[in-house]
Amino acid sequence: VSSPRYAISENREAGTLELTMEVPGVEAEDLIIEVEDNKFLRIQGSRTFTSGDSAGQVSSKSEFDQTFQLDNEIDPSSLTVTLFSGILKVTGQKKDKLVKRLEITTADKHQQAEAIPVKEKQSDGNPSISTTETATTTTAKNDGEQDDPDELIITEEDA
Repeated sequence: VSSPRYAISENREAGTLELTMEVPGVEAEDLIIEVEDNKFLRIQGSRTFTSGDSAGQVSSKSEFDQTFQLDNEIDPSSLTVTLFSGILKVTGQKKDKLVKRLEITTADKHQQAEAIPVKEKQSDGNPSISTTETATTTTAKNDGEQDDPDELIITEEDA
């Protein structure tokens, strides 16, 4: 059993990960590529070498079986496989990240609980971290008396 050389690379612009494996002499019909439980990529293959002359030929068989854990960001249904000139390529598209902002409910002694609506947004698939900043001002009626000395009352004039 031998293990072929491989490399894993990321194309950030395309949002893909690619596994490139050297499998010289291996034909497509001698490969089995499976995704197990949407978590593992298993590649099995074999090649037969024949040497000698017409009077006495010797055959030997080499097999490999490798399993790779799929990145959580890869969509297993997007995997594509190509084999060209002894190079096997398995390419997977990264999942689009859905960012959902959660609703915040605020309440204090001077006002009813108020739900602040939020919007969902779809990310651009870029693996870099993106942030969104939002500023919200809450006003409360100040009746002139402060019940709790640590409580801050914001009025329209203060905002």
